[in-house]
Amino acid sequence: MMPALQVAFPWLSVTSKLHALAHHAPAEFLRFGCLGAYSDQALEAWSGFLNYAQARCTADSFIGS
Repeated sequence: MMPALQVAFPWLSVTSKLHALAHHAPAEFLRFGCLGAYSDQALEAWSGFLNYAQARCTADSFIGS
């Protein structure tokens, strides 16, 4: 199933930051009244972790690791 943004705008490249802002940020804002968790610093730190994990976890499956 295609995400709603890609259905509405097929030419749009949905990055992880755009996904977080469009899909998760409204609930975060309603719950806490701010978007501190979606600052550039937090997303860059998470991106760094994912890059590190991807380089270390190269197996095709959990069993293969």
